[in-house]
Amino acid sequence: MKKQNLKDIIYICIENILTRDNKKYAKLKEIYEEVSRYLEIENNEILQSQIRGRLQEHSKQYPTSFNGESLFFTEKVRSGNWTIKKDEIKYIRYIKNKYLISVDDWDTIKTVSVIDSSYVLEENLDNIYKAKLVKLVGSDKANVIINELNDIRILLKDYMHISKTNDGYGTAFEIFSISTIYNIDYIECMKKYIINGDYDGSIDAIYYNDPNYVYIYQIKTNELNDDVYNKMELNYNKCFNNENNSVYKDLYNYITKNKDNLKRKIPKFRSISTNCKKNTNLTPEQIYNMFFKNKLLPIRNNGLSLLIPKPIFETSNGCQYNVSTDGYGNFSFYIKACELINSLLDALGSSLNSYTTKDFSKYFYDNVRGVLSTNKKMIYTIENEPENFLKYNNGINITGEVLDLKNEILIKDPIINNGQQTITTLISHNKNLNKILLPIKITNETNLVIKSKISRFSNEQVKVKSIDMLS
Repeated sequence: MKKQNLKDIIYICIENILTRDNKKYAKLKEIYEEVSRYLEIENNEILQSQIRGRLQEHSKQYPTSFNGESLFFTEKVRSGNWTIKKDEIKYIRYIKNKYLISVDDWDTIKTVSVIDSSYVLEENLDNIYKAKLVKLVGSDKANVIINELNDIRILLKDYMHISKTNDGYGTAFEIFSISTIYNIDYIECMKKYIINGDYDGSIDAIYYNDPNYVYIYQIKTNELNDDVYNKMELNYNKCFNNENNSVYKDLYNYITKNKDNLKRKIPKFRSISTNCKKNTNLTPEQIYNMFFKNKLLPIRNNGLSLLIPKPIFETSNGCQYNVSTDGYGNFSFYIKACELINSLLDALGSSLNSYTTKDFSKYFYDNVRGVLSTNKKMIYTIENEPENFLKYNNGINITGEVLDLKNEILIKDPIINNGQQTITTLISHNKNLNKILLPIKITNETNLVIKSKISRFSNEQVKVKSIDMLS
């Protein structure tokens, strides 16, 4: 086999097909055959699976799989028609008779005053949003925000059965904004506070988790007229007073459902836009800055005290603790999943029947990966191979001020630096916990800067891909 990266081989083969047949897209079947001939190997299911994996990993149209540069584009998701990246100069109209242009799919941009006929107008609304975002905050921060918005879209589909694509990230931005302002997780936000539907009466979100006030929002990534405040107030009052109308029926249904959460509270009207002059308006740039300050650079402790029992085993000389320690408050050992989950819940003052995602997120505020959903492969192992969970899992890393209490280990201000998805999956699925062992590492560290570095560094491992396993 020729020693070339498979993604580069696929790129060459697609280019060959497009050039030879003078067409815009190559079909998957054609790509399989071309790559098989190029590598001089059998066109079997394994090769086909690897080709599909590389296509999706290097296409931004598959955000859950995307990793690295965007080399491939599909006509539409699951169409089976693929093409390669072209160095077209795309442009969008910007403010003050200016244009934003890009030759790398808006990873970087330039501002110009004049364009010619060789430039291609960008019509994809998501890319238009990204172009303006890169202009506003720079490429690095823009990529972080785009990843967050893509994650929100996945959660919307998984939890609300709402599929959003090419809407300029408008819906995802609504959830992103409210979650950032009130420091709540995305799932809680979309389930409780977002008005779903096209007939929302100019109201996108209602935040009611305040003892005295209800905060009512219209949210845009661009401009918004000041008169929207009058529409918001008028429509909210009509729906609250049980006056239904087809033009705001989704708002009416939301208010009717949440009437107990809204009554006897004073409504406060707010907006998020680039231009509204009211002092109750926040700009998208302020939301982004708030996100980076509160979400990615936390400088607070959670105030929790976590007690974890030391595992013991019987020997001829009696019982011994089955733990390893360096004598400086750092420990590693194996623990039953049920014992760890119970300890985590006890520290929150909760149980499996009463915990909330907001409370549980206190363990994860310094985790660089943000809010993670459950893992389907883990769920399969929990249900079918609980005794092998230990073999397939890297375990849990907890950092905080550690005290050895002989029978237990006390961790003050505990942070789960690594293993968030494991914990999230175990506690949400809640099966066979007494049959599952977990490797756990406890690190004695109180310095917030060092704790943050532990979170970053422990999540920077290179992902092992299927093609690597095949090799």
